[in-house]
Amino acid sequence: MGIECTDEIKKRLHQRLAQHSIDPELLDSIVEQAMTVSYPAGAVIFLQGSSAEFLIWLLKGVVKVYCPIEGERILARLAGPGELLGQVNFLNGNGRRQLFEAHAASKCEVAVVSRDCILRIMEKLDKPEIVRLLDALNTMWSEVVFWYVTLLGLSYRTRLEMVLKDLASRFGVREKRGMLIIPELSQLDLAEMIGSSRPMVSRLVKEMTERGELLRYNKKHIISDQAEWLRTDIMSGIFEPPNGKRPSPRLIVSNFAA
Repeated sequence: MGIECTDEIKKRLHQRLAQHSIDPELLDSIVEQAMTVSYPAGAVIFLQGSSAEFLIWLLKGVVKVYCPIEGERILARLAGPGELLGQVNFLNGNGRRQLFEAHAASKCEVAVVSRDCILRIMEKLDKPEIVRLLDALNTMWSEVVFWYVTLLGLSYRTRLEMVLKDLASRFGVREKRGMLIIPELSQLDLAEMIGSSRPMVSRLVKEMTERGELLRYNKKHIISDQAEWLRTDIMSGIFEPPNGKRPSPRLIVSNFAA
């Protein structure tokens, strides 16, 4: 069947696979079996509870990934080209079902491939390749879990900084004033991404603007070079604690007990 995939997207994914010593030919084999589907801005790609028998690979555009909870929803991620959608799922009496839901934030093009097709491709892999693949998946999921758990433990101000840094790393374009975040994000979008109210985000954005850390241009956000938090890395803090000491296992247990 096959799909057209830009060299930039392929390069991005191949580089990520290479970090985990996974053969890029595995990706090419999956791409050859995929079919493309286009969605207009605002369209629903899938809802929570719908069938999850297909993996969806975003080729063009931006997608909002939501987690509905008791009538409300959290904007869990803003997905861009090269990212997978629909991989977070569960099993019930009706088969494999989606845990999240995805809405097209702009005109989008996705590649769709069935899980059965991927399993058939994986059955042809030798044992070392399968081990490397499982190890890579474990690392990727571990990073995602760490990111969200860390986010929940931070103040709203630091959560917003962390989310803006993530958006700048994936959707940012360097311009003379700083990093321009391409997707248009409302204060409600940002509130959903950090789990706060809209008035709270409005206050935080105002504070950042007054400090010269955040600018607005044609409904887009610019993180200025004055924002020192843009140059920090949350992952580096794991290996270099601020005071040079780590809590003992006994202290960690006592913290949970409290």
